[in-house]
Amino acid sequence: MLWLLANATAPIQYRAIKAFLPAGRMPSRLDGLTLTKEAAKLIVNQTAEGVWGSAIINAPIPGAKNPDAGIGTATAVHRLLELGWDRDSPPIHNARRPLFRLLAEDTDPNFLY
Repeated sequence: MLWLLANATAPIQYRAIKAFLPAGRMPSRLDGLTLTKEAAKLIVNQTAEGVWGSAIINAPIPGAKNPDAGIGTATAVHRLLELGWDRDSPPIHNARRPLFRLLAEDTDPNFLY
């Protein structure tokens, strides 16, 4: 674990510390460790409705100037969770409604994705 803390990127350090330490013993150096440049770019691209892009599962466009521009909602939420974001953080919380509407198979046209 010491090697990970010395050499890994911030999201991997966060996930390693969170996996190996008890919940009450989180060090104060974790403050802001999950707010990386990649996460900040994702959060900026989220719309007011809580979605990213125009699809659910679009993958980033390889070689594009801004690869996160075409990312889908499920992919963005998955990436934020992998980066160590809490599932109750505002960006993930805002994305719940459209994703749960999709799971509910609601046929109301006002709630179509």
